[in-house]
Amino acid sequence: MFASGFGIAAQLPYLKKLMYGYNSRKARTRRVHLVWKLKTLELAAAVKDLLNDALVDDTLDDGYILKISIYVEQIPMGDDISPRATVIKGLPDFDTITREEVEGKHIRRVQEEAKSREDMLILGEFPPKSSHPP
Repeated sequence: MFASGFGIAAQLPYLKKLMYGYNSRKARTRRVHLVWKLKTLELAAAVKDLLNDALVDDTLDDGYILKISIYVEQIPMGDDISPRATVIKGLPDFDTITREEVEGKHIRRVQEEAKSREDMLILGEFPPKSSHPP
């Protein structure tokens, strides 16, 4: 998702819907990357509670599918607000960001997510045993 300036207001309902769909298991969303371009951080302060709410909503099974990147032109230096929210000095490279997201470069693979096999539960029925050998 891309937004610049006040355009974030148009993206927030979509972000909320994506997070709700993920949490209710109605959407097959694997990752949401919100890229927001600003001239200064003043507008970010006004919207910070809404963005924090989105990060709080992103907790189903410790999935953490949401990442927020805020690019600010006029700021002394960038800052990692959290592992999932970053303020970056400068302008976003939309082509590179889009290419990396399409390639799935930042999506955790199932093998990486599986910490141990003992957490797995398998349910099923065994076929009945035949009294006659094959």
